[in-house]
Amino acid sequence: MKMRRYRPVAAHLVAMGGLASLACLGSPGCSAPPDPVDALGNLDAGEQVESRPLPRKKHEKVVKKGYEVGGPPPPGHPVVVGGVVPGWTPGQDKARACQLTWSFIGPRPIREEFWSENADCSGRVISIAPHPTDADICYIASASGGIWKTTNKGDTWVPLTDGLSTLNHGAVILEPGNPDTVYAGTGEYTMLSRGDGLFRSEDAGLTWAKVAGADKVGPTCSGIVINPDDTDEIWITGTGGCHRSLDRGVTWEEMTDRPASCIRMSPSDPRTVYIGVVGLGLMFTTDGGDTFALRDFDLDADDIARIVMDVAPSDSSVLYVAVINPAESLEGLFKSADGGDTFTKLANTPDFPGPQGLYDAYVAIDPTDPQVVWCGGVDDRYAVNGVIRSADAGDTWEEWARGLDGSQLHPDHHAMAFGPDGTIWEGNDGGIWKCQTAPLITWQSANTTLGVTQIYQISLNDWTVEDLIAGTQDNGAPERINLAQEWDQVTAGDGGYGAYDGAAGILYTTSVAVDEPSGRPFPNLSRHDANGETDITGGWQGELSEFIAPVVRAGDNPKALMVGTDRVWHTPDATANPPTWTDRSGNGIAGGGALTSIAACAGDSKHVYTGSSNGNVYYTSNIIGGVWNDRYQNLPAGRVSDIAVDPVSPTIAYLSLQNDDGGRIFRTFNAGVDWEDMTGSLPVGVAVTALAVDWSVRTLPMIVGSGAGIYFSSDGGVTWEKNCADLPNVNIGDIQIDQGYQFAIAGTYGRGAWRAMFPPADFCPDIDNSGFIDTDDFDLFVWYFEMGHPMADFDNSGFVDLEDYHAFVVAYEFGELC
Repeated sequence: MKMRRYRPVAAHLVAMGGLASLACLGSPGCSAPPDPVDALGNLDAGEQVESRPLPRKKHEKVVKKGYEVGGPPPPGHPVVVGGVVPGWTPGQDKARACQLTWSFIGPRPIREEFWSENADCSGRVISIAPHPTDADICYIASASGGIWKTTNKGDTWVPLTDGLSTLNHGAVILEPGNPDTVYAGTGEYTMLSRGDGLFRSEDAGLTWAKVAGADKVGPTCSGIVINPDDTDEIWITGTGGCHRSLDRGVTWEEMTDRPASCIRMSPSDPRTVYIGVVGLGLMFTTDGGDTFALRDFDLDADDIARIVMDVAPSDSSVLYVAVINPAESLEGLFKSADGGDTFTKLANTPDFPGPQGLYDAYVAIDPTDPQVVWCGGVDDRYAVNGVIRSADAGDTWEEWARGLDGSQLHPDHHAMAFGPDGTIWEGNDGGIWKCQTAPLITWQSANTTLGVTQIYQISLNDWTVEDLIAGTQDNGAPERINLAQEWDQVTAGDGGYGAYDGAAGILYTTSVAVDEPSGRPFPNLSRHDANGETDITGGWQGELSEFIAPVVRAGDNPKALMVGTDRVWHTPDATANPPTWTDRSGNGIAGGGALTSIAACAGDSKHVYTGSSNGNVYYTSNIIGGVWNDRYQNLPAGRVSDIAVDPVSPTIAYLSLQNDDGGRIFRTFNAGVDWEDMTGSLPVGVAVTALAVDWSVRTLPMIVGSGAGIYFSSDGGVTWEKNCADLPNVNIGDIQIDQGYQFAIAGTYGRGAWRAMFPPADFCPDIDNSGFIDTDDFDLFVWYFEMGHPMADFDNSGFVDLEDYHAFVVAYEFGELC
């Protein structure tokens, strides 16, 4: 059976005998095993990679007792904000020539999701637009994965907006009377993700044009309405207020500059429009916007943090309005039977949105019966309610997140809509569900081919080439095994970092929990092995920590782990019962912030770098008892998004800052004493969210993730190219490189995981990139060669051996230029 090989082996070979061992690699008795992946990174037909020696038991899903389940990330958090492609024009990604070719690898779907009673899941859906006459067609807006469409009632879905300037979305709506015209509002209102205005397709989603930029309609979208009698009249709401166009989006006027959380138009009189305004109440007009009235429900302005509402399609005089307070609980559900002139508070309404009503809440009225109203919120297994339904105009309520057959909606509910045949569509953090048997309700997951999982982090298995695990938003840690696009969930909740000890058959996962006394998130760490799942969380609860806190393997020791809060916690043996965790740094290295990145040298794990949310960078040459030296004095201010350390030479490292201007990518050769700016031609407006370096090639190709796609440099950061149309313009959560098989994996926050093979390496002998081929290049190559450094893998074979030496000498003697 073929075993996986990987490049860090060079460092161990040097330790065992230097050049003699390297020379052996080129001899017949020491030849490398055949590569089980083809040029596309797929397993050869009939081939297998070595299985884990200790197969793990079926993973249990555990919620840590004594702590709250981790909720959504804080609105506006850097990991969820995303971005916009600078200078975007339609079709520009298709026109480019790119060196990396990307392909989707899943998850599609996430299987056996715990909170959904083992149903298929995907990622957050926040708006739904069923076709008004064709029950098979429905459009959905995912929070950060774009607009998707089904033509077979949810059996399959296709993405429509991968090439837009951003995949952050807030609303989707079909033009009345012309359902092939689709409007998409960008930027998610509740999470404050960055949008780029309003887009329109006039051919059922095939092509798109920008109707208005964020400067005209605001940076996020909470709703869109269109006048059915005059479709040139468009209204849009969001954090930028409410804006209206009377000429199909050519010009816009501001109706209010206060954040507006919802908008509805009367189905019988389009001159009547209702707008939920934060800090005011329900602002509405009955004359098309010439004048407005206000209903504050006898509440103080400070009590109105969000409004969600609906107008009955069968009786436009009936309105239900939910007011959510700053504590994210229900301040009141109010009903009007006279079009909004008067309101009555429905006293028996459960607190369906609490305790996170600023994130997940909706009101939806049955299209045929104004007495039937639905409200969506959180989940009745850890909050008050999930999805409630009243059949008597709000006098009594029943919980319906669970169907009569035991089917279960994923928690955290954002949208409900009704198809022309009575199908109920429901959008939540797990994706999209449907029901066709109300009031005898059964829920069916429709996520089979929906690929909108929001990935924070990716971890590659060091034992099998195809295996990896991802930490995702509210869908836990799903694992990819072999070539499957279907991934099985390992742990539930908000998944964070993971790590493999592949040779021992051990997997480590993290999920987000919240410390009740402090309200701070912390990484709940589990070990999965042949004995099942074991909680190995250390004593860092209550410390200042990122929502997704770094948890990484400590270099060349597969048993050693490091956890970052406002300090570095370290255990030399995570397999112990229990592991011993030690504070190795103190909280001074975070300087009042929290650690965002920890990186150790793969070949010498004593050397560790850290970066923090406030830009602090520290380095130690000895994780156990060593001095931590500040290394940020020569860097611009900014959040550290990633650090990559040379696997052989620990004083060489790369670092990225999540700024969108100026220097954002830096390199050091002396452990951070000095930093060289490698930003090169990376466009202004590109904030770097992730960084990966291919240490096996002399020019050190780099991949950086942004809030809207990936950029690649093959010349040491001088020039950067944007990804082509095969990779969506999506927020990038993480990038990992398999050095042995020469491919990169991108974990996207909204479109799952993608893989690209690296282009073949060049054979340029200008090792020092001076522009000349001279003795300095020869000396430098020999130094790399004797170190067993990946930079000496001249033929890109995966090993440093005599074939590299011979290839270099030939190229050097002929003076081949780069």
